[in-house]
Amino acid sequence: MFFDVMYGLLMFFVVWSACTAAVKIISRRFFLRSHALEKTMQDVRATTLQADALMTTTWNSLQQLITAGQVTEQLAVQCFGKLQVRVILHILKKEKHGREPKGYKDLAEIFKLYEQELAGKTALEATSAKSSEGAKTLQEQTPSAIALMKNKQLKLGELYTNPLHVQVDPGKIYQFTKITDSFATFMHTPLFGQAEVLDMLLTELKQWRHHTGKAPVLVPTALALSCSPENSTSILQDVITSRAFLMLHEFYSGNVPSVDSFYFSCNPASVHAAKKFATSPAPKTLKLYPLGNLHLIPAVQADKHSCVLKFKDTSKSSDVFHLALTPPKSALNLSKLDENSKTILIPYFWVTGTSEEEAANLERHLFDVKDGDQVLTVPLFRNTKPIPPQTALHFFKAKPEPKKRARLA
Repeated sequence: MFFDVMYGLLMFFVVWSACTAAVKIISRRFFLRSHALEKTMQDVRATTLQADALMTTTWNSLQQLITAGQVTEQLAVQCFGKLQVRVILHILKKEKHGREPKGYKDLAEIFKLYEQELAGKTALEATSAKSSEGAKTLQEQTPSAIALMKNKQLKLGELYTNPLHVQVDPGKIYQFTKITDSFATFMHTPLFGQAEVLDMLLTELKQWRHHTGKAPVLVPTALALSCSPENSTSILQDVITSRAFLMLHEFYSGNVPSVDSFYFSCNPASVHAAKKFATSPAPKTLKLYPLGNLHLIPAVQADKHSCVLKFKDTSKSSDVFHLALTPPKSALNLSKLDENSKTILIPYFWVTGTSEEEAANLERHLFDVKDGDQVLTVPLFRNTKPIPPQTALHFFKAKPEPKKRARLA
């Protein structure tokens, strides 16, 4: 008995909860639909009030026109009847079911059409007034203007070809220069000789095709001379760079101690003397010259490069060309350095800088390499004190001054 009572109460609460949820859903849907319907009715009410006011004003004006004899009663009844039907269909949004399914944007457009019909125009004439004016304008055009309208590809001053006409060379490019009521003028300007003028009838313009490229022209002689190899700036720069490199390589090969005079070490990169170097006489001194890739740079950028050469050819000009020298590829990791690698060991670039003046045993100098009228100024390292074997080679490099931090106010 107890379980039957409990089961009955449980089923009651389940049914009650389901009914409550259903009532909530139905109420929500009804509220949303009623809200949308109310919003629609408000819009219809506003449009109806506006239409009623306009209809009243229009009817009073129409009565005055009939009394004055400006409009017949039959025409007034027809126009006003159409106006009423259009307004009602517009308010109810049922225009697609009427005789004019395209509809109208607003009431102002409907009343404007009513005024045009009252003036004696039909609905078709009123809506196609713009196209009628365009047709009338076309009839008033000159033959030349009509020809351009029919051949929209033709524009004065542009280039054209005509591969189909027997009088026209398919390879020639013509410029459309003039058009009259009788013919159109096309002009071909060859590279040599006089220009060819061709007059075409207005009925023969359809075959002309627009040329998207440019017409052939001769390069001016002055411009051709300025672009010749002997006046080319890029070729001149390559020649200067090549001459400077040949002079540097030839001088380097005969004036630098052999590589076995040095010990090279990695991690970090450094170079040590393998024999003793004295400060005099000259054969026993140490001089290290650079060798590498050269490229021209502006003079104002010379301070930004660590190794800069200067080249001058006095036989041609007094100009001085600055060339930045970058070291060849070097393997700073011993595991990558073997006889098959492309590494080039230049002792000049393995010399390290030091901020201690006593530890520095090399200093930088400039040397002029001459070959006739050509002069190449090359930087070099020269020892300032005797260097015993197994001594690291250093040049003095002052520490950069620390930047002062701005004090916060």
